[in-house]
Amino acid sequence: MPLSVSTSDDFDFARCKTCNYLLRSLETDICPECGRAFDPNDRSTYCIQPRERSWRDYASPPPTWQLWFVVGAAMLYVYLASFPLAPNFFLPCLLQIALIVMTPVVFVAYIMRIVACYKLRSDDMPPPNVKKRPRHNWFGLPFLIAVLVSVHIYNWPFALRWSISKPAFEKIVTSLLSGGPVPKSPCWVGAYHVKQIYNGLNEGCINFVTGTSFDACGIEYSLDDLPPNPAFQNFSLIPVKLGENWREFEW
Repeated sequence: MPLSVSTSDDFDFARCKTCNYLLRSLETDICPECGRAFDPNDRSTYCIQPRERSWRDYASPPPTWQLWFVVGAAMLYVYLASFPLAPNFFLPCLLQIALIVMTPVVFVAYIMRIVACYKLRSDDMPPPNVKKRPRHNWFGLPFLIAVLVSVHIYNWPFALRWSISKPAFEKIVTSLLSGGPVPKSPCWVGAYHVKQIYNGLNEGCINFVTGTSFDACGIEYSLDDLPPNPAFQNFSLIPVKLGENWREFEW
């Protein structure tokens, strides 16, 4: 049973007079940080004051809200990257602003925690008297960085979604080339919700509109096997090959 027990309710907020360490529920009546003795039943041996932030508080994994923020931002980024162009122009802009503002804040706090943990261990000091957090919270920021870097090297979300959806697109193209009707839209074509299917065979193409930025954008089947649209190839360092006669487009 801890020795630091007092009949006074305010002892829950008791702090060491020397180093401001929280003294609640200790095994001995000695501050583990500075070694000052105190008596739980003698108010003069400790102080009651609001908790002040200490660098030792950073010697723990990041809070769970940061983990959810970075994982959620990474998943939303992957979802938007899986389109030929973002389905809505303003959503990716808002996401980019949020990433630009929040990522440096989270990154700096992350580095501070690493430094605090290293200093705590190198000085052989006791762990901070704060609520314990799961160790997997450390993986949030590296996960976000890995997603951002990998997508800009090769847009694998789009490549994966397209590989799943391509057979359904080819089925519609085959039907239209043989004189079949244009499917009613909006409709699902593979993993894409297509807003409109435009049969432009007289112009040498079939367009599948998957979203809008300032203009309609999506995937185009061209009878002339046109080269990839350079505006889309610049998204990642390694371009995604859609296959013969297929390319991304923007009207």
